[in-house]
Amino acid sequence: METISTCLKDYGALLGSIVAVILTSILVMQRNKLKRNETILTESLMEASGSLFFTIKSILNKVKITDITEELKEFFDKYSKNHNSIVKLKDKHIVKRFVELEELYYVYLSEKTSDNLDRLMTKFVILKNDIEQVFYTEHKVVNKEIRWYLIVESKENVWFRMLLRGYRYFSHTVIFAAFLDIIMVYLTITDRFSEEHLLEEIYGWVFLFSQLISILLVFVLFVNFMIHLTEDEKDNWGTKFCRFIIPKRLVQRYPFLRRFTGGDKEVNSEKRAIKEYEEKYKQWINRERR
Repeated sequence: METISTCLKDYGALLGSIVAVILTSILVMQRNKLKRNETILTESLMEASGSLFFTIKSILNKVKITDITEELKEFFDKYSKNHNSIVKLKDKHIVKRFVELEELYYVYLSEKTSDNLDRLMTKFVILKNDIEQVFYTEHKVVNKEIRWYLIVESKENVWFRMLLRGYRYFSHTVIFAAFLDIIMVYLTITDRFSEEHLLEEIYGWVFLFSQLISILLVFVLFVNFMIHLTEDEKDNWGTKFCRFIIPKRLVQRYPFLRRFTGGDKEVNSEKRAIKEYEEKYKQWINRERR
């Protein structure tokens, strides 16, 4: 112990400087990494997911079969020769979707039947839905600070704006304190079942701290939920909760439970795409054929 104390006394300043340099380097690297990822996401949002999403939506909004086929030709002429926009999405699943769609397109060109067109357009709608999900996710990440800025600055009263700015730091502090509280409770419970009882003196403090943090956490989560979440996100939270409490075997046995859990993603995506295509697009295509 004396040796350790002597070393700390003699080299404490040096060790502190080394630790400070290491921590600063880590923080700088993390900051640079975040900036690089934000740049990649912004590029993907502006040049890949955004462009693809609105292009596909424009094609699907065409009501005449001649317009659709012409738009499809332009789409595949553009993206079959240059896959940069697809690759920039950084999503292997979407790349696979595009390859499958491209194959169906050439099948349709070789034999222009109603069945081939239906399969092509169904797969096209599936691709649109996948890219739409990526687009809104990237949009949310890239604009996360803008969203809070708009929430704050939309308030006319300067004191409300100051209150919201302070609340943001308060909410982050409470959530972080909740994680610390979980660790403290775990250590306290572990110590209570041990023979030494080294932490017996702080049992009461941990209990009081847990009560306070629990109350504050419920308040913060409720306020954050009301401020940040849209209706779609609230529905998504409900679906995740149902998926958590309802076993998969029960869902397989009683298919109606898929309404609450979301069911198999691939099957539901296919069903939604077929329904959307038949309700919004197929009737116009058939009408033009007549």
